[in-house]
Amino acid sequence: MLDRALIDFIRALRGRYTTAIISNYMDELPHLLTHVHAVADAFDLIVVSAQERIMKPDAEIFQRTLSRLNLRPEETVFIDDCPQRRRRAGGGDEGDPLYAGDRMEGGVGGGGG
Repeated sequence: MLDRALIDFIRALRGRYTTAIISNYMDELPHLLTHVHAVADAFDLIVVSAQERIMKPDAEIFQRTLSRLNLRPEETVFIDDCPQRRRRAGGGDEGDPLYAGDRMEGGVGGGGG
């Protein structure tokens, strides 16, 4: 089940912040977010591991996302619903990511990732 309150929160960030989603979901995620759930507009960028052929927590997927957004790791906040992927968006292990498990039980789409 989609967390509509979370999507509304993310939409409210647009304009002040750049928003992106990095997901380990299947390659149809952009279609689902655009045409089924109609929430793709909440994100400036959607990065899907199936399309990238690399999965979180591999630092490369974060680096690709940062590059596409023209951002440095220190300019970002990484929020995840899985404590095992709690790493900083630049691949560092010093980590200041936010664990959103309490807020996003089951992940944004209900299945995590």
